[in-house]
Amino acid sequence: MPCIRNDLAQPVCLTLIYNVFSGAIISSNVECNECALETDFDFETKNLTIRVPLITEGILTINDNFQASCVTKNITLPSSQSTQQNSLLKNKNKNELESRASTPKLFR
Repeated sequence: MPCIRNDLAQPVCLTLIYNVFSGAIISSNVECNECALETDFDFETKNLTIRVPLITEGILTINDNFQASCVTKNITLPSSQSTQQNSLLKNKNKNELESRASTPKLFR
């Protein structure tokens, strides 16, 4: 009978390097560690580096022959990160509504 563990979780850091001049993704990689959400722009190469902290969740199965398999079941932002992004979106939406409310109907 196989052994199944479905509560695995691992913090990872996704790093994307995107060239804004060519519109191409130069590289992407995932590291097994925590990081902060950040961006960095290199004016010489025109590369934008984006780091995103994520939590990956998976299911590990070990069968009777001791062969193992792992399936990713979910990828999420850490809770503090998603809370921060939600508050940024709420503030943006609030500012847009306030801006529209103060604009005369003639210009809407």
